[in-house]
Amino acid sequence: MSGHHFAAARLLYSTEAQQDIRRALQLLGVRKLALAIHDQSFPATSDEELGRGSPYSAGARAFMQFITELGFNAIQLGPQGKTTLANQSPYDGTLFSKNELAINLTALAHDKEWENILDSELLAELIAGFPKPKKWRTRESYIYAWHAQFRALLSAHKQFVLRREQLKPLWSKYQSFVQTSSHWLERDALYDALTVEHETDDWSKWDSTDRELCNCVESEQTAQQKQRIAEIQKEHAGHIAFYRFCQFVSHQQHKTMWEHARKLGLLLFADMQVGFSPRDTWGLRYLFLPGYQLGAPPSRTNPDGQPWGYPVLNPELYYQKTSGAAGPVLSWLNGMIDKILDEFDGLRIDHPHGKICPWIYKSDEPDALHAVQTGARLFDSPDLPEHPRLAQFAIARRDQLADVARYADGWVRELSNEQVDQYALLIDVIDKRLQSVGFDRTNIVCEVLSSCPYPLRRVMEKYGLGRFRVTQKSKVTDPSDIYRSDKASGEDWIMVGTHDTPSLWKVVDDWNEKQKQDWAVYLALRLEPNEESRAAFAEKLATSKGHLLEALFADLFVGPAQNVSVLFADLLGLADTYNSPGVVNEHNWVLSVPPDYADDYARKLSEQGALNMPRSLALALRGRANGNAEMLKLAEKLDDHALVAARAVKKKTVAH
Repeated sequence: MSGHHFAAARLLYSTEAQQDIRRALQLLGVRKLALAIHDQSFPATSDEELGRGSPYSAGARAFMQFITELGFNAIQLGPQGKTTLANQSPYDGTLFSKNELAINLTALAHDKEWENILDSELLAELIAGFPKPKKWRTRESYIYAWHAQFRALLSAHKQFVLRREQLKPLWSKYQSFVQTSSHWLERDALYDALTVEHETDDWSKWDSTDRELCNCVESEQTAQQKQRIAEIQKEHAGHIAFYRFCQFVSHQQHKTMWEHARKLGLLLFADMQVGFSPRDTWGLRYLFLPGYQLGAPPSRTNPDGQPWGYPVLNPELYYQKTSGAAGPVLSWLNGMIDKILDEFDGLRIDHPHGKICPWIYKSDEPDALHAVQTGARLFDSPDLPEHPRLAQFAIARRDQLADVARYADGWVRELSNEQVDQYALLIDVIDKRLQSVGFDRTNIVCEVLSSCPYPLRRVMEKYGLGRFRVTQKSKVTDPSDIYRSDKASGEDWIMVGTHDTPSLWKVVDDWNEKQKQDWAVYLALRLEPNEESRAAFAEKLATSKGHLLEALFADLFVGPAQNVSVLFADLLGLADTYNSPGVVNEHNWVLSVPPDYADDYARKLSEQGALNMPRSLALALRGRANGNAEMLKLAEKLDDHALVAARAVKKKTVAH
């Protein structure tokens, strides 16, 4: 099937067309064109489909080739942590351990690197048993994948142990991985063993001894805690060994995938989530501020706010009180950054507010929604009667606060450079760690959406970091609207939508006539430089969904933002939503690239039903040309490439 995908993509655009697409992006000043896709959404070939996608599969490799031919030079992955059977949200996954559900079982059965440690007949049985859904994967697919994956991995681990003497090179890699990863691997494996011991992965239901087992730095563990850990490790040695094995396979396959992406010219971006998994919360509780949780305040995106329930890093533990050296929080953060540096080219910081000016609320209030609505920012609260404990952490002074709601962006109205440095402490740790190995700062992505408090803005300005411009949320009739593309700066990241928004194809279907007209007028100003032709161009957009969508994508490329991100659903013209934030929904986190994506994409292009890269780039080039002959000539060539592709698709359709 992967060969089929390659053929379909190459049939669509010639080598010359692909070169012209890349040249257009260069002329338009687009430094990075990233495809946003989470692990579970990657397609699988028919001989590896088990109900959950993986970036390590043959299907993923074919898809990576497909997107490079469309001009993409980066992939923005989601968090890759271990999820639970009850909750498949990647943003609630583990921070260090990878998700074993992403392991490519076919490689274990057939690739020389893995010495056939998985029985191919067992794999075939599991693949044959997968209940093929009518459309894309479903919640039930995830459940099937969970059980099938662990059945296969248990079998592979058994062979790995039995054939140890025959697999010495592989065992050597395994032992090296276990040793270098011990600072997080042993803690996470211990948690897994305790879930077996207590027959539940909800650590709040464990007895007090095991709940508190890792609630301190390792050097401060009591003799009783060390003895208990030794008991668990001995009693559940086999389970712990299996956990180590799964993590070894996951990380080894990630390395292979990263190398493949680099060969294709694709940068790989990590996603540093703002939250903590239950496993991390249990194992790192000594890092957190007691009595408070992290959430999102009321905002344009979420007017009611969101009580996320995540723990809050304790500022008292940033540094050692006596020596001033890095304390437990900074040591942990450095370890996480080092792991990212070992696996990725770029970094997306999920809700950077959480590391600069986190909105927190009391964890003991029975009504969490009321608690988050009456919360406060950790470093912006010098004298709040409802939150007296926060005064000791305040960076902003009372005279620097405005008479507005304390969740408003303008609550803090001024800061000295020294105060900005204090707000930037965690970001500075991240930046210095990245800079020490030559990491390009332009590869840092900050997910700043509708809310950008003054301290956050000052910190981002200090490091030259950009924010998100999600154009589908734009109020285009408001010249000051933050989401408008013309409000962007060069370092910003611009996109029509994110993994938390509806597909653009659904959004446009839901617009009324006035919204279409408003957008048509705005896009005509952006893309049609000739005033005499602008009204007719706007009319065409307002009356043609296909042309309107082409222009909405062209709006991303016309500038000034130099970094463009496209969600896989928006690229492929999928109308379904990947995630509806703030709700528990069985449809969340399951949308994936369909197995016949290449043919489906080609067909949709002929119907103006997917992102037509040549057509949208041609529109952007004309909008930016200002008499530039090379841009205008290239725009014509791109239109020709799009026409040739459309004719080829129609010819193929007629033949069938």
